[in-house]
Amino acid sequence: MRHKMVNLDSTSHEYASKMSNFSAFVRKQIALHMEGETLEDAVRQRNFWKAKYEAEVAKNESNMD
Repeated sequence: MRHKMVNLDSTSHEYASKMSNFSAFVRKQIALHMEGETLEDAVRQRNFWKAKYEAEVAKNESNMD
């Protein structure tokens, strides 16, 4: 595996740092783009990762109680 630095603004950094596997997300997005991904496909993928993120945040919040 090779490393590539990604610069994020503070909002993106906060969101990405809470994802369970940000690198997998980025690799998947690049692969889809290389294969000619449509905008609709990208939106579906983002919604998938957003749901995973929200579920993980909810799980972490419930573990704090």
